Amino acid sequence: MTRLKSLRSGHASIAAVLSFVWAITFGALRDFVWTDIHNGLIDLRGFSRATRLIVLLGFALIFILAVLLLFGNVWRMHSTLISMPTLMGMAGRGRLVPLVLVPVTYLLLALAWAFALNGLLHSHWLARAGILILYLLAGLERIAVLIPEVTYSVTPPYELLLRGGLLLCVPVFYALRWRRPERPALEFIVLLALVTSSLAITQLRDFEDWQLSGTPLLLSNLESDLLNFRLLASPLLLLIGIDVANFTRKLAGWTASVVHERLPAQVPGTPTNLVFRAALGISTAWIILIVLVAWHLTISISELVQRLAASSWGTELPAYAGALGMVALLGAWVWLAPPRHGFEAAEPEALQVPKAERWGWDEEALARTVERAAPLLVLAYLATQLLAFVLLLLAGAFPYASFARGAIELADTASSQFTTTWHLLVYAVALCVAIWLRRRFADRPTRLALALYLGAFSLMGLWLQASSPSNLLQGLFWQGPQPLDFWWTLLIGVAVVYWLVRRRLTPDRSARLFFAMLVVLLLRQTSFIESPFSPLFGFAGVGFLVFGICWDVLTGGTWVNTGSTSLPRVGRVFLYVGYTLLTVALITWSLGTHDLGSLSTLTGGAADAGFGSFGRPLLYTVTLVMVLGPHRRGADGAENAERPEMGEGRA
Repeated sequence: MTRLKSLRSGHASIAAVLSFVWAITFGALRDFVWTDIHNGLIDLRGFSRATRLIVLLGFALIFILAVLLLFGNVWRMHSTLISMPTLMGMAGRGRLVPLVLVPVTYLLLALAWAFALNGLLHSHWLARAGILILYLLAGLERIAVLIPEVTYSVTPPYELLLRGGLLLCVPVFYALRWRRPERPALEFIVLLALVTSSLAITQLRDFEDWQLSGTPLLLSNLESDLLNFRLLASPLLLLIGIDVANFTRKLAGWTASVVHERLPAQVPGTPTNLVFRAALGISTAWIILIVLVAWHLTISISELVQRLAASSWGTELPAYAGALGMVALLGAWVWLAPPRHGFEAAEPEALQVPKAERWGWDEEALARTVERAAPLLVLAYLATQLLAFVLLLLAGAFPYASFARGAIELADTASSQFTTTWHLLVYAVALCVAIWLRRRFADRPTRLALALYLGAFSLMGLWLQASSPSNLLQGLFWQGPQPLDFWWTLLIGVAVVYWLVRRRLTPDRSARLFFAMLVVLLLRQTSFIESPFSPLFGFAGVGFLVFGICWDVLTGGTWVNTGSTSLPRVGRVFLYVGYTLLTVALITWSLGTHDLGSLSTLTGGAADAGFGSFGRPLLYTVTLVMVLGPHRRGADGAENAERPEMGEGRA
């Protein structure tokens, strides 16, 4: 009998191991990758065949360029290199431009304008006016250079009239079509023809000047146009930081689900006495959680000792105190803002459930709320840069006007000197909105989730600004991830010990604490979460950006698949494709020309700033929700007061 029991136990162990291996391979592809793509894929059903073909061609072009970005030297290897005539390029190789990249960039700009103009053709009148003003200002900048030549009879007047007429054809077409029924395919073809004709005339004229003078001013003009539009691409690059945070969150959630659902519930060889098991609560998931927390806490303490040995107590203790201040500030905010019945919309009868059973948390619903609110928050955060973009376009369109110089100076002030003050104002307003939402909509799960994120975003930003050098709390400034990592790990360790001592480390709590510990561990691996391909390839920032763009295209249906009277669904699809094409065009030009300054901003600086400013508050909020959230009150009730297992409701 003993041998038969051990044989059955061995078969069960083998089955558990095989199930675990299956979960971390094929299960990962199904739950972690395919589910997100399936739920977020842009839906083209309901569109005409021609409209679907145009959109699919736009997406195909984005993916082709994304692949070429991974092999940036392909432009330089298969094309003649010409020197940039101005000092706008980088020194050395950065001033050599592949000739084939010039028409490719013009084509991408024409397609981006055509998609964007077509997307807003039947939208709200403010959106139509905004896109037309941007298009006219960008076109007038190319026409303004002809005014002196026409004045001194160097250029015939008809060329100026031809360029101006082609430029005005777009607003005329808007006036003729915006009240008519939507015909996206036909309207896109007409707009593409108008935009391409306007750009082609400029390109042909610059090419003729190049042949006559021998100086490729065409390159400097194109570089000047792209320099302005880099500010316009900043919102998408910052939003990639949200995608990185969601990637981290989903990876941690999927790993926690696999561990708690696929591994055996009891550690093989542990006593089967019910009293002993009830006293110690031994299970595979709990052992992994305790070992993981203890191991990482040991590493954090050793790093603290090393920093103290390399520096001094007077230097390191204030730094760790600054990190503790931010963790305590965020923890107090989450602790004081509990939801009544979770972040998911509850049925009316759910409000009749006893209070001890209504203190649940759902980080997936929190993340969905953040994804919907992030674009508006990013636009508010970048308001000064977008204002600088408009002012630069205005100064370029009217270079001989009296206000041109003042517009340039104001743009420089708005984008550099006033940026910090504006960010502080955004943090303050976001905190006020968060407090108002928490007080006014305590029974609205979505609004409360938004309040949690806005509060964490603003408190984190204000604390980092206050503790930065030359500010009020500069003595609490810290560098590196070690101080924050130490306090996050210690917080999770205290929570584990607390629930162990109280014998309340239930499977649900252990799953949530395990999830929080995985998020903390992934935050230390910034090179991986910023570039998931880095362990396999050496793409670094470019690979991270390609991953972010492709993943955003594959899972961006949350905003695109919905429509409204102010912006129909087909318009959102075209606008999204056009904006993404513009961003890819900017990155392709910077990478092809080896403009290292712009390339570092586009591939690393902006996305890293987005992750630091918008992604980390989401991860910190989710971590605190998992540690402090479950049953903050009424936790001493019955075991059935627990929420469902962590794997349920996730991917």
